[in-house]
Amino acid sequence: MSDEVLTENSELFYEKYLPLKNHLPGSQAEGPVKKGDKYAPGEVMGVDYYFETYGPEIAFVKEQPNEYIWTLIDADGGLYICQGKRHVNRLAYFVATVPWKEGETSEYIDMLPDSDELEADEIREWLEPWFTEEILDLEYLELGKLRYAKENIMKMYGLEDGDPMPMAHDWDAKAFLEHMEEGVWVDSTDGPVFVHKDD
Repeated sequence: MSDEVLTENSELFYEKYLPLKNHLPGSQAEGPVKKGDKYAPGEVMGVDYYFETYGPEIAFVKEQPNEYIWTLIDADGGLYICQGKRHVNRLAYFVATVPWKEGETSEYIDMLPDSDELEADEIREWLEPWFTEEILDLEYLELGKLRYAKENIMKMYGLEDGDPMPMAHDWDAKAFLEHMEEGVWVDSTDGPVFVHKDD
């Protein structure tokens, strides 16, 4: 296992490959953009350089040689800029003015995943069999409430961390979610913790 600490480094991509600003009509770019405008050091990075994955913008991207194309990808809650035209988890494309070459860095981190959101997603996945009808309600529960729900189910069934979710039998998910609404946040040494008023 690598001890390497990951850091956001997309500015290196912008500085080396000088992507074009999106000059096409209807783009998200702010302010007037002329065909051929590209990144200049010190400029704001981001949406001005995104080309959409549909319509005239993807048609423009497809006209470009692959070694000038980069893809903005959403993976596990993080955003990554990857060499070439990708399809899975794509959010947008970049058209660079400097081509990439084999052996060069093939991926840059635009935004690291939020560790709290990753934990929340893991708990939601664990809880999902219990909340089949109320899965949308589960999507909106905060991390503290999700932890509370998992801890209570684990206590009810004597589960340890890592145990699989038991089958739900006489389970009223709707009532449990209503029960969750009667909780409060309290401060602890680990930060705010969700506690039910009857605990």
